[in-house]
Amino acid sequence: MLASMCHYCVVSSDALTASTGATVESLSASTVAAWEEVTIAAKVGKEPSRAYIILYRDAESTDPYETWEIVTTPCQQYTTTAVPYGQTSVVAIPVPASRVYSADPAVEAIGRQDCTSLRVTPRSAGQMSFLLHSLQGDGTFKKVMCTVPCVLPTPTYEDYIDVPLQQAGSPIFRRLQFVNKEPVHKMFKLVTTYQGHLPVTPEQFTLTPTESKQISIRIDNLEAIGGEGRLPMWIFVNDAENRTIDSYLITVSLRSFVPITAA
Repeated sequence: MLASMCHYCVVSSDALTASTGATVESLSASTVAAWEEVTIAAKVGKEPSRAYIILYRDAESTDPYETWEIVTTPCQQYTTTAVPYGQTSVVAIPVPASRVYSADPAVEAIGRQDCTSLRVTPRSAGQMSFLLHSLQGDGTFKKVMCTVPCVLPTPTYEDYIDVPLQQAGSPIFRRLQFVNKEPVHKMFKLVTTYQGHLPVTPEQFTLTPTESKQISIRIDNLEAIGGEGRLPMWIFVNDAENRTIDSYLITVSLRSFVPITAA
């Protein structure tokens, strides 16, 4: 039934195919989300090409909805080594460049004579794909598609919290103790996921060797999640270079608990 509600695609080139489909995802026991996706496949030639996709509301192609312009540009592709989520990591690809620009603001690219260094700060676990525009030594421009796998680290500490849905509106408080194990005076900052639900204090502090700091955590606004689910909440203690020193994983389970009464 959902498929019949999708649009119809017409393409302007034999090198391009497009099809629509419906996707349904369960958000909770009582809530689902549905959306339409357009899958595009293109034959990549040696030169850039341009084609158009017209979306129609009807199968007879009489009621146009949108027109998309698809520009296909050939480029090199590199996949780097995996980097951990929660910190900034440096990886390199074998693309020499005098100047280079990253299309993703989460990636800082530095061109060198023998390679290009990438300072990557992942937004989430999974894969990051972005385009690099590099100026070669001979004055020519080159486009490079980069893929960086981003993996979750092994947490230093773990905690599990079960929360009944009836109490999702009440805040939960926790405290963590962090010790500076480095032999030097260092500055640390806290990086968290679920920022709207996981405020922490202090967000930044400095410690001398072996000095400790108590971190206050407030888990709040869980009713906005909507229904049951498991929330992996991460807290990363990073240094001034945004490298993770310790990580805390708090798994919050929202559940519908049914009270048991004696017969």
